[in-house]
Amino acid sequence: MQPIWVFLISVFFLHEKATVMKIVGIALGFGGALLCILTQGSDDLAHDAFTGNVLCMASSLVFAIYLIVSKKLLEEVGVVTMMKYIFGGAAISGLIVSTIVGWDAPMFADAWRGEWHWTPWAVLAFILIFPTFLSYFLVPIGLKYLKTTVVAMYSYLILVETTIVSLSLGQDRFSWPQAIAIAMICVSVYFVEVAERKRD
Repeated sequence: MQPIWVFLISVFFLHEKATVMKIVGIALGFGGALLCILTQGSDDLAHDAFTGNVLCMASSLVFAIYLIVSKKLLEEVGVVTMMKYIFGGAAISGLIVSTIVGWDAPMFADAWRGEWHWTPWAVLAFILIFPTFLSYFLVPIGLKYLKTTVVAMYSYLILVETTIVSLSLGQDRFSWPQAIAIAMICVSVYFVEVAERKRD
């Protein structure tokens, strides 16, 4: 839904032009994402798929707003300055939430007792460096050179990557609707990219 939100907000509030190629691309990507959502039932791997999908849809709306606001901010400040405030705000809110909820994560408690387990710390380091710091640092750089809708469209590729990784780790099961959805998403990214190039 994230590219759909960006597209709708850009068209209705920022008066961005809606080309036919872009509408077709967005519709294909939306159809692929919808196919993934509607064909996923609750089972032993996903106990409450509907609630998870609703939460993901809400987060995609928030991230779409973030992309649009970031694009506007980047016209006035640099990437490093913007990321400094974003990560600083996240660190402060994380400290506040952890103070309220507590610091009793098993990996921290074990470390305080002198029991050091490398695996959870390696996973945490990977999450902090690649999907958090590096990806959020590269999004504003992408926004400097691409339209907001195109940046949002690339987020559809996360569905493809997530499907491949989760299948390889045994956290998901392959189905033909997933393969069709992946194909639709890849074609949709191509359409939106072509639409943007034709505009420029």
